[in-house]
Amino acid sequence: MLRTVSEGIFEGLCRSVGIACDRVDEAGTQTPHFEIKSSGHRIFAEVKQFDPNEEEAESKQRLDAGGFGGSGITPGNLIRKAMYRAAPQLRALPTGAFPAMLVVYNTNRSRLHTDPYAVVTAMQGIDVVPVLVPKDPSLSPQFSGHALRPGQHDDAEYELDKRRHRGAPN
Repeated sequence: MLRTVSEGIFEGLCRSVGIACDRVDEAGTQTPHFEIKSSGHRIFAEVKQFDPNEEEAESKQRLDAGGFGGSGITPGNLIRKAMYRAAPQLRALPTGAFPAMLVVYNTNRSRLHTDPYAVVTAMQGIDVVPVLVPKDPSLSPQFSGHALRPGQHDDAEYELDKRRHRGAPN
């Protein structure tokens, strides 16, 4: 089976720190790529590689030629897709029998796909900052005070803001 750059780097990293890392025979089944053995424990790892998409590759060419480059992304989108693709392989393990992990390797120049915000957003959804805009233009918009995930709100603050905008006492 052909190995990706990321799989080779993962194996090399494990070897360099003295961790036994064996490729799992995938023979037509959904299984994680690697079994790691350390301190008497078995851990399974699925490795995914992020290669530049067409827009990112074109941007890199422009930058390399001394021009301007850039591309737009949705934070966490690529990691979320990797989690969905890895899920069947990791779920193939007996439930609760072994820990498993997803390892991502980004070949892009930009870290936007793998920075901490992208990881949190992939797992929990994109941040939403609730802004309450009153009908009365003389009143200022109110912010909830902190970012929330879609569908969430701080009940106490939410109720207080609703009362403020209706003119009710606090």
